[in-house]
Amino acid sequence: TEGHVFLVFRRSIQTPISSRRAGFWRLGTSGLICHVPYTDDDIYDDTGSTSRRSLGAAPVLTADAQCLEIRSASSLWSAHLNGQSQGGAFGTNTVGFSTTPELGGFLSGNAFYDGSIAEVLIFDRVLPLPERARLVEYLKARYLIASFP
Repeated sequence: TEGHVFLVFRRSIQTPISSRRAGFWRLGTSGLICHVPYTDDDIYDDTGSTSRRSLGAAPVLTADAQCLEIRSASSLWSAHLNGQSQGGAFGTNTVGFSTTPELGGFLSGNAFYDGSIAEVLIFDRVLPLPERARLVEYLKARYLIASFP
């Protein structure tokens, strides 16, 4: 009925050079491909939801480790990159986690991820702030994510 996801990754290049190299993962049920970012430099994601959202332009994704965080519940859906909100918070959401998740692309959509994935943490609830803070400290220390508040 809800979830909290953290994914630590590095992109090979900032803007994918083709839609085939712009995949990321599939953890939602919209049936659409998620991109961080797409060839237009925008982020699209449906993690834990029945609908994909356009989250606007991606910040510069350097070769350093990045952390994408998604919170999905019926009363909230939000995405954060290194702790910074992407696209704002959505006050309503129909929760939908894929029963056949894909990591590193969207195989049936022929879109693959051009980069590396270091760690994925998936929780079956939205973490309370103190627990989230401890997890963020762990990720910052392990992957040297300086900009993560």
